[in-house]
Amino acid sequence: MLNAENIYILNTDSDSFCHRNKEKFDFCYIDPARRSINNKRVFAFESCEPNVLSMIPEILKFSDKMMIKASPMIDINLAISQLKDVSEVYIVSVQNECKEILFYIDKYNSNDVIPIYCTNIFSDYTKNVYCFNLKAERSLPSSTYAECMQRYLYEPNSSVLKGGAFKSIAETYGLNKLDASSHLYTEDRWIKDFPGKIFEVLDVIVFSGKILKTLSHKYDRLLISTRNFPLSPEEIRKRSNIKDGGELYLFATTLFPQKKILIIAKRIIV
Repeated sequence: MLNAENIYILNTDSDSFCHRNKEKFDFCYIDPARRSINNKRVFAFESCEPNVLSMIPEILKFSDKMMIKASPMIDINLAISQLKDVSEVYIVSVQNECKEILFYIDKYNSNDVIPIYCTNIFSDYTKNVYCFNLKAERSLPSSTYAECMQRYLYEPNSSVLKGGAFKSIAETYGLNKLDASSHLYTEDRWIKDFPGKIFEVLDVIVFSGKILKTLSHKYDRLLISTRNFPLSPEEIRKRSNIKDGGELYLFATTLFPQKKILIIAKRIIV
């Protein structure tokens, strides 16, 4: 398909190749299978085939740089400690669904600040990239919590959430966080380049069982999402008799400190 004449395909076992190979390469890319012998999904490096942890020393003998594609379920901090020499991490989402995590290894990398690129690719193939590093994230003070909901609600995309840039995203864009575990943010300013979804807040309701039972009188159809909330979207829908769909969203979440609220919002699509 590429009409390339410099591609050589070798059909062999990768582990055997690593031990036999005498050539030098600029770069090595490895995509281990994430299925067990019983065809069950696995994600830990040591459970994949081949086990890249045992292969890395051999690979780095003939290639100073390599990239490993991993499951979106993998623990990034654990993976960095296992792989060593990680110089960059790429978290790739397609239409806000986290698909892959790529670990770039440079044998001669001596920088302890590892940039993490959180990328979301849209349906038209444009993309949004947010970069942060774990060292800075850990050193940041706790986010400023919102005293009340402001005009806009900000929901980071799945790559940012997977990367754990919870304090960095608030620091970068000057946002107030709703609560420590809510991972939703609010501000009166509209931030066009925010790496995620932006909603205009239409209504904020203090949660109670009584309110939930009467909510369908005002909103008969909503798209429901929960964050840091005791009920699931299905439970809310069942108790409120609200139908799924429409243009408006209901975010059931927690506002600091421990205040359960329902946010009715409309998504802003640029």
